[in-house]
Amino acid sequence: MENTVTILILIALSTQVLPVAVGINPKKGIISIWHGFILIISQLIFLYAGYTLGGRFLYLLESYKGIVLFAGFFLIGIRMMMDVFKIRKGDRTYYLDNTATLILASVAQGINSLLAGIILTYLPFDISKMIIVLSIGTVIFILLGMLLKAEKQSFAISALLFFISGLIMVFSSLYLGFFNT
Repeated sequence: MENTVTILILIALSTQVLPVAVGINPKKGIISIWHGFILIISQLIFLYAGYTLGGRFLYLLESYKGIVLFAGFFLIGIRMMMDVFKIRKGDRTYYLDNTATLILASVAQGINSLLAGIILTYLPFDISKMIIVLSIGTVIFILLGMLLKAEKQSFAISALLFFISGLIMVFSSLYLGFFNT
């Protein structure tokens, strides 16, 4: 069951790129591929950096494992659900005209992956499998975001997926924190 929850968490994390990907114009060809590649790489780098960082010091909190799992994923989920209102209004969609803007947006989206990577060191799921799941999910949501135009209905779809991801994170935190033995 922990593996299923870990996969759900990684899929929920991959939805973070959707509001940024809505601003990518797929008609620009190679530039849109480059922008998608930057989003994928930033998610993976932040997850790996968090996992490595968590491996360095999280063993110190081993006796508080349940509390750390609950608090960490719960706060990430709440933060994602609070961002839904900004996404719905279109405030979290970036109109990407250069690579520097995209890098800043991808760093902002990668912070949750960094935090989740730190906490995921407690779960017995291999980092290479985590990277594969996160990259597949991220590619899917980038392609979905590129298909959506920056309009009101697209923002609603993006906000709904973000809200569902936040709920997944909250329910995962409850399971891992209190019901996982």
